[in-house]
Amino acid sequence: MRVLRFSALCLAICVANNALAHPHVRVAYQVEPLVQSNGIRALQVNWQLDAMTSAQIRDNIDLNKNGVLDPEELQAFAEGNFELMKPHQFFLTVEQGHLAQPIPFEVHSYRAVDAGHGFQGGVHISFVADLPASSNHTNIKVRFFDPTWYMAIQPRPGFGLAAHHDCSTELLSETRDTSMQGQQVVQFLFVQCAKGAEVQPTAQFFPATEPTNGDAL
Repeated sequence: MRVLRFSALCLAICVANNALAHPHVRVAYQVEPLVQSNGIRALQVNWQLDAMTSAQIRDNIDLNKNGVLDPEELQAFAEGNFELMKPHQFFLTVEQGHLAQPIPFEVHSYRAVDAGHGFQGGVHISFVADLPASSNHTNIKVRFFDPTWYMAIQPRPGFGLAAHHDCSTELLSETRDTSMQGQQVVQFLFVQCAKGAEVQPTAQFFPATEPTNGDAL
């Protein structure tokens, strides 16, 4: 378990070093809104870790050294990483569409998958962020941001929002005050879903194929 814990630390505790000047971990994310007739009820999130970080994780959590990340190894990694990410709120903020009012959320179904090598490859982490049952928002701001800049978290190129006929998104930016780095320009997704729409999660959220033209990021 010591090695698994070290791997999780690479994605969580190391961000506490606010002297870092540039990101050491790069994450490409995709968001899928889960919508009911009264508004956006949850966000299903996928993180794709960069090739170097994925390689380090593979080396650290493959405890039996069989060259494959077994389900037990991935589950142990996900469980440890969940506990370490939780105090950081998973670097996620959700706000009402045209306001700076935060919307609380609760994360569950946290898991890890090794998608192999290739453009869509790497270690992927997915989770669901439930919004309050009373939430009736049809447009929200979704922001992933590590104020220490240890992790650079950006939308997956061209796929920041999973494709839906009833939801659209814009990638925008704003200036935010941070306690560690002063004023910073931060990107966010403005997600808007048609009122009355019902969007169900896709059956396959992780990439089903593995292109062979090089690792992403």
